[in-house]
Amino acid sequence: MLNIDALNEKFTERFSLLLKEEGYRLNDKSYRKERRNRLFVIEAALKVEEADGGEIVSPEVIICDVPLKKGLVSKKYAPDECNIEFIKQNGGDKVFYKKLRHLQSVFVKNGEEMSDEQLEALLKTALVAPRVCENRAIPAYYKKLCKNDIPISKALYFSLISFLGVYALLTVLIALCIGLAIYFIYGFTRIWGLLLEPYYYIVTLIPSLIYGIVVFTKTRKGRF
Repeated sequence: MLNIDALNEKFTERFSLLLKEEGYRLNDKSYRKERRNRLFVIEAALKVEEADGGEIVSPEVIICDVPLKKGLVSKKYAPDECNIEFIKQNGGDKVFYKKLRHLQSVFVKNGEEMSDEQLEALLKTALVAPRVCENRAIPAYYKKLCKNDIPISKALYFSLISFLGVYALLTVLIALCIGLAIYFIYGFTRIWGLLLEPYYYIVTLIPSLIYGIVVFTKTRKGRF
């Protein structure tokens, strides 16, 4: 049987060096990085599952991203005084949290030890974590793997709600702003006059539709 504690010690040592190059520091069991008023936290460890003739070893990686603005994190979520679970429970809708899927695993036969090549493979697959956590340069292969994480029906629902919300807000705000500007400049009292023009709704429909499409594609990629 594999010594999971020894494996995790070795994995953490090597993974820490790799994440250090990405700007992360290890504190307790979390890797942390601050950039542009945001705190990025990664927690990673190996897990072992029994299988016929051996054991399957895979990395379990959780990430979160939370803003460091206006005291939101300065007291509650001090970078070195909290873990991901605490941030998830207390950060509300401002926290991006994700347990990474589609990470590679290795099979180790009974009576054998995990090789350096197998450990390197696990480190390499776990190294997608900072990219996804910071939403930057996510490898194309991983985007493709995540594409179906959220069902198309759910993605369409999110995009429809986003489209309708933006469409209603944009239509009202633009009409109100232009109506008030004309009122103050020319004294015309028909502040909501634009809402009586059929073509105006087409003008606000286009950017709202584009926004809905963007939400759909991002949702299907698995980052949001």
